[in-house]
Amino acid sequence: MISKKTSLETLALLFTISFLWPKPSLAYLDPGSGSYMIQMFLAATVGLGYVFRNYLKQFKNLFKKHDKVDKK
Repeated sequence: MISKKTSLETLALLFTISFLWPKPSLAYLDPGSGSYMIQMFLAATVGLGYVFRNYLKQFKNLFKKHDKVDKK
């Protein structure tokens, strides 16, 4: 009977070898793929800028003095 440890080690070894074994890549990138990648990069950049700006604004508001308004 094979122990669990031996079977896990064998599985890990086979998994590692499968990633190290060279395989031919049969991919095709058409011109539309390049423009799509550029759009994704620009969208991610603008989105990260927006998130950063909002967090920076919230951080600044922590240290800003707020006037207390008397309610009468």
